[in-house]
Amino acid sequence: QVSVEQGIRLRGVEPLPPELEAGQSLDVTLIWEALPQITQDARDYTVFLQLLGPDNAVIAQNDSQPQQGQAPTATWTPGEVIRDTTTLTLPDSLPAGQYRLIAGLYHFDTGERLLTPEGDFVTLKVWE
Repeated sequence: QVSVEQGIRLRGVEPLPPELEAGQSLDVTLIWEALPQITQDARDYTVFLQLLGPDNAVIAQNDSQPQQGQAPTATWTPGEVIRDTTTLTLPDSLPAGQYRLIAGLYHFDTGERLLTPEGDFVTLKVWE
């Protein structure tokens, strides 16, 4: 569980495949929870999801509001749980190496990311 000051907690992620395959469509379901302080900062945040390669370069990325814009964070109410599924399409060539899937939230207008204990993102899974 990761909490952020703005009243949003990432409760978890649905299980991800044990291996990555070139050209794969990787469905990632994040489970968010609105905390009591969500009402104090009713801004809309964009979710980013990135697959980083062995050199930390972005291999695949998706940025969108939760539920493809159907559940903006400014509309969340305290205690609400939001399931947000995003698909990342992996490139047709995926060299061997370590890959890391990260996620986070940012304010679209400023690009400012919300802070987590890891910095400004959360590591969801590492593939060796």
